[in-house]
Amino acid sequence: QFVAIPASARTLSFWYWIDSVEFCGNYDNAWLYVGGVMLVEFDLCRNNNTGGWVRRAVDISVHAGYTRWVQFVARLDQDTNSNFLVDDVIISSTVGASSARTPTLSR
Repeated sequence: QFVAIPASARTLSFWYWIDSVEFCGNYDNAWLYVGGVMLVEFDLCRNNNTGGWVRRAVDISVHAGYTRWVQFVARLDQDTNSNFLVDDVIISSTVGASSARTPTLSR
């Protein structure tokens, strides 16, 4: 979605969960893009399963003051199951700012 990033913004943080039965090596992947620039890449495979929520923060100060397209994108093949969950995406003026809670998975 398009996001107006405040001029004071320094960090985009989010919680993610990888759960996959795929073998590693460019079959299933996920990315975070801001303004068309890839900031994070994930290899969705069994060796990278997180077993729960993991927090990640990235520097977005170069985008501060602009409206940018923020995208989490996943590419999966048809062979096996991979899951990439994202929650609590926060834009903060504090470097490495953390969310007050750890997300919980509800079914």
